[in-house]
Amino acid sequence: MSVPKEMNFQVPSLSKLITSQSYVNSPSNGSSFTSGQELQINLISNTNTYLIPESMYLQFRININGVVANENTILGIPACSVWSRSNLFASGANIESINNYGAITQALLHSKLNASQKQGLSNALGLKFTEGNSNLVDSYSLSNVGNNPIECAVPLCNALTNCSRYVPIGMAQFQLYLTVEELANFCVLSADGGSAITATGFSIDNIELHYKCVTLDPETNALVLNQGGVGSELKFKTQSYGTTVAQIAQGSSGAQAINFASSYTSLKSLWCLFCQSGLYKYNASYDITQGSGTIQWVVAGSNWPARSIDTRRRGSVYEFLEAIHGVNVSPESVNTCMSVNNYLNSTSGFGDTSIKDLPKAYYGVSVEKISSSYMMSGITTMNSPVELRFNIDGNATNTNVNVLQVFNYDMVLVYNPASGDFYTMR
Repeated sequence: MSVPKEMNFQVPSLSKLITSQSYVNSPSNGSSFTSGQELQINLISNTNTYLIPESMYLQFRININGVVANENTILGIPACSVWSRSNLFASGANIESINNYGAITQALLHSKLNASQKQGLSNALGLKFTEGNSNLVDSYSLSNVGNNPIECAVPLCNALTNCSRYVPIGMAQFQLYLTVEELANFCVLSADGGSAITATGFSIDNIELHYKCVTLDPETNALVLNQGGVGSELKFKTQSYGTTVAQIAQGSSGAQAINFASSYTSLKSLWCLFCQSGLYKYNASYDITQGSGTIQWVVAGSNWPARSIDTRRRGSVYEFLEAIHGVNVSPESVNTCMSVNNYLNSTSGFGDTSIKDLPKAYYGVSVEKISSSYMMSGITTMNSPVELRFNIDGNATNTNVNVLQVFNYDMVLVYNPASGDFYTMR
């Protein structure tokens, strides 16, 4: 018989020798970066020290200048939209590459924060909104003249920050690389939402990577590292994202199918963005079916979901939220910022939407076998292409549309404390 938890008065003790500390690292290859450039940040590599994954965030300043006429706007969530790629290295080996990083992280934040939360975090995320406009919490309007510095701080998304347990930071020399996005891909002329911008100067500086670690005393550290037996491997469950881009030609209608090359041992979910090639780029996603059609994926011969998603029905929202939050999602347990106003057809122009409330018509499906608390709980692609099928049953598309297909997959970091070997499974 066990003691009821409400009456269990035993409180576990913590060694007085265990300490925690905050760390701040700056880029090692410069102090200011502009479009197309890549910054490098080296993390600490201390023994007996463990990274607290959810503590990591990037702090930086966006500088936009040369705005000489009219108003320009930074699209989406500025703290995300200025980055095009994230790479994570471990002792010189590239263990993770996330292309279209800004688009992925924006979609994740839109799917995990409601409008009020985005307002509450607007000071950190680089958002600007007008009092009383509760839903207009996207983008940042720049002044007509002079410099426009915007201070930002945003949580990072990578194989370290997505770990489900504290990570021994000394098991490898970790290096984070971030590539700066092209100015024209996240900044537009506010007046028409898509033409050439008048801003000419852009840079990111004052960059700091912040995170916290716990350091153990040698005795406790030995217990942690040898908990599976001396010489055994430690495995750290995490996840990451892969992307592939394809194009749907203007004038497309009816049944469509696109094959995406893939090789994933444990695929967790599939989701995609349909983005007008000349309007808002990857900072907005539209309903490619024009409000009347279906979407479905085929993985290794199996249909996901079993019955195609009907874009006229509202269940598509829950399918996507399960793809983001996991198989056990329920409406009362999640937050999101995708209202009915955000589900616009890809034929929509600037006049049909607000630059402060961008289209967020995301579609996705969870393909996990069971709860995400298990290691490698997804399905295998069997080295075969993943097929995206959709019907455009509404009007034909009147513009080229870029499809950003996202693969959310399981990854395991493996470390042998005795030999010092480190590798990944995915």
